[in-house]
Amino acid sequence: MDPQLAQQAFEELGTLVLLGMPVGTEFGIDMNTWNVGEKFKGVKMIPPGVHFIYYSAVSRQGETAPRTGFFHYFKQKDLVVRHYDPSAEDLENKDPDPEEVERIRTNLRDLDRFLGPYPMDSWRKWVSLTQHVSSEDMERMIPLTGKISSVPELVSQNQSFSSSAAKKKKNEGNISQSSEMQSSGQNQQECATTSSQPYKSSIPDMEPVPGTEIRFSKFPSRPYPEGATPSEITRFSLDSSYSVGKLVENIGR
Repeated sequence: MDPQLAQQAFEELGTLVLLGMPVGTEFGIDMNTWNVGEKFKGVKMIPPGVHFIYYSAVSRQGETAPRTGFFHYFKQKDLVVRHYDPSAEDLENKDPDPEEVERIRTNLRDLDRFLGPYPMDSWRKWVSLTQHVSSEDMERMIPLTGKISSVPELVSQNQSFSSSAAKKKKNEGNISQSSEMQSSGQNQQECATTSSQPYKSSIPDMEPVPGTEIRFSKFPSRPYPEGATPSEITRFSLDSSYSVGKLVENIGR
């Protein structure tokens, strides 16, 4: 890049500063990934628009942890600062002290040699995927935690899972006892009754931990207008135009 153009891009475009990220960490922005080197402290010359920053801890054996990331809508001269928490192997989710951000902004030129340039050769393709995503759309859809993980945190919907598991264990003991009684010729009818009981799975229904799920727009629970005739219900069930229209109508509400 022409030095004068690079200077202008450095001053006018966005900057991401990452402090304390360990050497070897897998780091990426949009469609590009690298492994962090000793001098890495972030990315400069980030074009305006929505961008996805992501990372994965890498062990000494070279094993890569699940990927975590976050979206940010960069504006002109935007500066984003994040600290890495070694104990959590994650970037801190809180905003840094405003005084620290201003101090870094004032001395940003000193960080220039530690910042990698945004890979402009892939920007056109990234823009083709995200050009219609506004900052409002992004904020509406991202999880309340602000982060997205490739391996979602799950919680059981069945609050009685523990008691169900205990009951299952007790039933297994009863079945075993009934088998012994059958072999000795005692109480065969009771054993047959126990054995014929339907099996109930103790595997709980799982859902994302509240606040970690992507907040996609939802289709209406009923795919046809209220008061629709049987023939209209059939028509609206075959053609999803009504459901799609309602989904678009309720976006942002």
